[in-house]
Amino acid sequence: MTEVDPHVVWRRRVRLLLGGLFAVALVVVLAVMLNREGDGASQTAPEPSAAPVTPPPFPLAPVSTVDDVTLTVPEETRFAQNTFWAEAGATYVVTMDLESMKPEGSGGRSMYLGITLSCSPQAGGPGISVGGTQNMLTGEVTPYRNQGIISVPEDGAIDCSIKASAPYDDVASNGTTFQIEGTWRAEPVDGETLENSEAGLPRTVAVGADEVVMTVDLPLEAADEEELQALTTLHLTACTGLNGSREDGRVWCSEDALDEDGSTVSAELQAALVDASGAVCGVLGAESTTPDHIDIWRHHRLLSLELVEAVPQEPCGEIVRWSVSVHNEGPAPVVVHRSNSSLVVMGSSAGVPRPPPSGASFGSNPHDEQLLVRRHPAPRRTVLAEVLPLERQAVRCGDVRAVHQLEVHVRVRGVAGVPAFGELLPRGHPLAGRHLQRAAAQVCQHGDHGAVGRDVGCWAVGPRRQAGTVCS
Repeated sequence: MTEVDPHVVWRRRVRLLLGGLFAVALVVVLAVMLNREGDGASQTAPEPSAAPVTPPPFPLAPVSTVDDVTLTVPEETRFAQNTFWAEAGATYVVTMDLESMKPEGSGGRSMYLGITLSCSPQAGGPGISVGGTQNMLTGEVTPYRNQGIISVPEDGAIDCSIKASAPYDDVASNGTTFQIEGTWRAEPVDGETLENSEAGLPRTVAVGADEVVMTVDLPLEAADEEELQALTTLHLTACTGLNGSREDGRVWCSEDALDEDGSTVSAELQAALVDASGAVCGVLGAESTTPDHIDIWRHHRLLSLELVEAVPQEPCGEIVRWSVSVHNEGPAPVVVHRSNSSLVVMGSSAGVPRPPPSGASFGSNPHDEQLLVRRHPAPRRTVLAEVLPLERQAVRCGDVRAVHQLEVHVRVRGVAGVPAFGELLPRGHPLAGRHLQRAAAQVCQHGDHGAVGRDVGCWAVGPRRQAGTVCS
């Protein structure tokens, strides 16, 4: 039997012992690591997944709705119906622009039309109801403009629409069919927003008088914006007869002052600075209407103005007083109605644009884009081919192969019209609307019918007209 070397046996035992110790250490390390991972999993709760953001069921302001309707006397209808989503605590100004005309060849000298813009929160609460009544003369475009402010205590939907009413059947215009084009726009206002109180209206302005009929005081400490803006509408009735001047249960025209020649009136919207003593220390600016004659056939009239003024860095007063005055040249007194007379003052760095032109509809998306949807394929009186942003754009040039019309693209707040070259529209021009800068248009002449391969000449119309610019 061969003897085993004791040194070899000892070395084998040492190796086995070291291997065992290594295995035990490895097991301990793995156990510790697994235990730590388990503790971390038990102490750190999984992050909850973010809840999906649900968009509101209706578009957020700014939202515009454009529509038209055909009416036959006697008839009433409601159109331009739409809904926007209002956020809690926000204030919105809703403006309405509408045009209509008594057609040539229709019966009678004039035709009554009443218009009302209505906005109501679906959850209930105060809303807007403004508009006006006028007698439209044959062949003359008659504008209706008015505005109001609305807010809701909680997020919710606001329904808006326009009502048109020509209800009388015992008139010469009975059976007349005519078209109405209307627009309303809801715009959020970041700054302070105020409306005139109803004090002092209705009232009768005598012949030769110049009276302040509405005021709003806006403290400068509450208006930290760069600009302030005011919109106003006056609902007037000339004392050509007792009918139509009734409000608050009484007639505001006296029988001995009636005159069928009516009233020639003008309105002024002014922004003045008032110091601590209550005295006017400066005037920021003013806008006036041209004299407007309200005869027996017109009888009722809506006059509207807009004024935007910058806030001085060092004003002489603590308050900006916005006032609306009426000057009556006679020969008849004129009634200023409380119903449908409005004055809205806003603190805004950008201002509230007027609604877009008729014949188009705009919506709102998360990026504040304005989207145009045509309602009518046929050419119409005030349809624009595209909607252009408010900023001045560069004129592009090119070549047109089929040119056969004159196109006008107006680049300011949807005002449609072509002024004379190098000139602005006059302030009283109906196409200028209420935009202070009126219109500076780009005109492109597409030549004669059938012209092929001719360059298109375009030029800027306005105070900065570039003579001789040839473009597309």
